[in-house]
Amino acid sequence: MSAINITRTHHDGFNPAIIKFSSVKKYLLVPIEEEAPEAQFYVISNNHRYIFNIRLAVKNVQYYVPVELDGPETYLEIYRAPKEDAIGWSKLELSDTYDDSDHEYYRPVYHFAPKYGWMNDPNGLFYLDGTYHLFYQYNPFASTWGNMSWGHATTKDFVHFDHHPVALLPDELGAIFSGSIVVDKENTAGFGKNAVVAFYTNANREDFTEQQNSMAVSTDGGFTFKKYEHNPVVTFDCPDFRDPTLIRYKNQWNLFIATKQWIRIYSSQNLKEWKFESEFGHGIGNHEGVWECPTVFECDGKWVMLLNINPGGIFGGSATQYFIGDFDGHEFKCEFPPRVVKWMDYGKDAYATVAFFQPPVVTAIAWMSNWEYGKVVPSKQFRSAFSIPRTFKLVECPKTHQHTLYSLPLPSFEANFKNKADKITEACLVELDLTGVTA
Repeated sequence: MSAINITRTHHDGFNPAIIKFSSVKKYLLVPIEEEAPEAQFYVISNNHRYIFNIRLAVKNVQYYVPVELDGPETYLEIYRAPKEDAIGWSKLELSDTYDDSDHEYYRPVYHFAPKYGWMNDPNGLFYLDGTYHLFYQYNPFASTWGNMSWGHATTKDFVHFDHHPVALLPDELGAIFSGSIVVDKENTAGFGKNAVVAFYTNANREDFTEQQNSMAVSTDGGFTFKKYEHNPVVTFDCPDFRDPTLIRYKNQWNLFIATKQWIRIYSSQNLKEWKFESEFGHGIGNHEGVWECPTVFECDGKWVMLLNINPGGIFGGSATQYFIGDFDGHEFKCEFPPRVVKWMDYGKDAYATVAFFQPPVVTAIAWMSNWEYGKVVPSKQFRSAFSIPRTFKLVECPKTHQHTLYSLPLPSFEANFKNKADKITEACLVELDLTGVTA
């Protein structure tokens, strides 16, 4: 441990403990105790500076997380640091590697999960050149919620996944909350043909109530992003103004942003300058919780809006409701009577359901958890997984002429499973014939 030089000052929350390194390694491995108070780490180097919170172990070490270092000039300032007798100080390690091999009994076989850390909402889903890109709300420094960033993975079949470096880290505007991605095939924004453009919510660090929406651009197919120099792009005076979802409608872009318990709709020609068009949701649907993560797509000649709500789910906690109707680039008009509530699922483990941008067929995935208990599931190396990919169809009721949204496994994904279970076991694929069953 002689390679780590720790200078301690008063532990009053304002004067930091300072860590300097006398040898060069790729990572500082930090011991974590989830019940410990959060310490604020400032990583400072010639190339970047970023801030995150870590629960540095006080009594027990539960697992380690890697903090990437950027050469010999890197140093850390740690505010709200634990006292000198905390076990974490003696357990800090420098290393050129981090063991992210699987140590978890409960890791799913084909549902996507991060190698380590916390994951919740799917973000920025898009399809390009045969590959599905999954971004997600991610804490790379613990298996509990915090330090909201965008993790990144890719897949061609939703069974095998490649993990990639963190795409977006918190910045001076705050944490990186949920959002969406589009591929600007016509170069409407001037970033280049086929530029991959991400919209996301910045939330201030203190209490996350100041929320504004920003943009980042990738010119290498979605693997590295540069944040737009004129962020934020879309603002509104409301503490819950988040989760922008983008669609391409005819010759314009439309943006849907969750605002407490309704949706604000905007339009743009260039992704940079936005015009407010209308609001949707007043007096319609379920309003027992905050509306989050809208997603909008066409299906069987109608427009569908998936709208996630927390709390207020039909069986408690978080859930996804949906609306079906018409959209003309300015307004979304629902065909349901105002107080009708349509739930996408009747289980508890499908939240933040969002769709991919321009896949071969409409495809969506969800966070396979619930805010009632997502933080306490029995794993440590990672927490949370995604649902299987689904597609949709609409079925019209002959009497009311209203539509019901049916969910189906994505056919290309389902084709990977050749054998069906003859009887119910601890883990199996169950097929139900719901022919003739009405909603």
